[in-house]
Amino acid sequence: MALDQVPKEESLTKAISELQERLEESEAVIDAIRQGGVDAVVVYQPSEQVFTLKGADYSYRVLIEAISEGALVISASGMIAYCNKRFAEMLKTTARDLTGFSLFNCVGSGELSAFEKLLQAGITGSAKGEITLRTEGGSSLPTRFSISPLLMGDFRGACAVVTDLTEQKLIEEELGKHRSELERLVEKRTKELRKAKED
Repeated sequence: MALDQVPKEESLTKAISELQERLEESEAVIDAIRQGGVDAVVVYQPSEQVFTLKGADYSYRVLIEAISEGALVISASGMIAYCNKRFAEMLKTTARDLTGFSLFNCVGSGELSAFEKLLQAGITGSAKGEITLRTEGGSSLPTRFSISPLLMGDFRGACAVVTDLTEQKLIEEELGKHRSELERLVEKRTKELRKAKED
């Protein structure tokens, strides 16, 4: 009986050794992907899946990295599977730190429900909405999300284009101040004209 166990133990030891080697190789590939050394999209689900970019896909990756808006691939649960450099800059962090991170952690606390509805609408069809994000330093960042469904093999999620609305909000605020001042001046002038007519 002891003799029968020896081959089993040796085969188990060999199998464990092979699995450890494969695990180390996989971890090295995943680390290279996260650091940008390999062109791929890492998708976090119950099990980690890797989709490599080849040929025309690589051109799309270059394009996405070059645009002035943030670009994301998000799982149905809100996990960031991919983000371009611009989105990371908007949040004052790195794409590597955001990959695998829940986007819900970046959404302002008062807007979590609104973002969840927007994401779910974007997974089943197109959706647009304004959401305030929190940057790494804790400041607020007004944004507009445009979300569309994305299916890649078993991955069901969404892709999003995120526009920084900071400048637009400042302009709107300035216009609001000028409008209020103009309304005040019109009201003042109207009163002066009425008074002049009465005299």
